[in-house]
Amino acid sequence: MNRDVLLVLQGFLNLSDADKAELIRQLSVYQQSLDKATFKRDIGGKVKSIDLGPLSGGCKCCGR
Repeated sequence: MNRDVLLVLQGFLNLSDADKAELIRQLSVYQQSLDKATFKRDIGGKVKSIDLGPLSGGCKCCGR
């Protein structure tokens, strides 16, 4: 397994059960999407609006 997959998997394992279910649902929507470019653009826009400054609990993926 490559490094990127391991980091994402670690982040997934650190999510609450409800967040895990939501991520799985969103991945399913992406996999079934006929217009993946629009899905990526929409998600990218939402991510850009999130404050990714210093996190009190650290990064869920890498722990830093």
